[in-house]
Amino acid sequence: MKAVQNRNGLRTLSHSRILLNVGVSKQLSILNTLYAVPELTQQELAERLISSKSTISVGVDKLVNMGLAERGFFDEDRREVKLKVTIKGEEVSKKSSKNSISYRAMLSAIENMADDDIQTLLRIQKELLNNLIESGY
Repeated sequence: MKAVQNRNGLRTLSHSRILLNVGVSKQLSILNTLYAVPELTQQELAERLISSKSTISVGVDKLVNMGLAERGFFDEDRREVKLKVTIKGEEVSKKSSKNSISYRAMLSAIENMADDDIQTLLRIQKELLNNLIESGY
């Protein structure tokens, strides 16, 4: 991103670049959520991301236009249009997770853990995931 000097001589990111990144961030949130929980409706997606339906709609439209997500009827219930990521979308989602700061920080922390501790962590995460799935999340 290009930094510019403001009137106080401080370097700041241009306003338009910041807004662009906010939009990209929302699209990545949508994409990553659809990758983790496939075949959501736009309403369900809006509820999960605590966003308005119009914000989700704009983000989904952009993802569909980029070939990263698709709308369709993916099960027997043909009353609701559902969303899912495409193969290209899966690749982008995986790369975004792999390159995120939190992901890299977690990898660094795990490298210093004992194997038994890592196995315990994995067991607990699996149990948490199963509990979330059973409760509908």
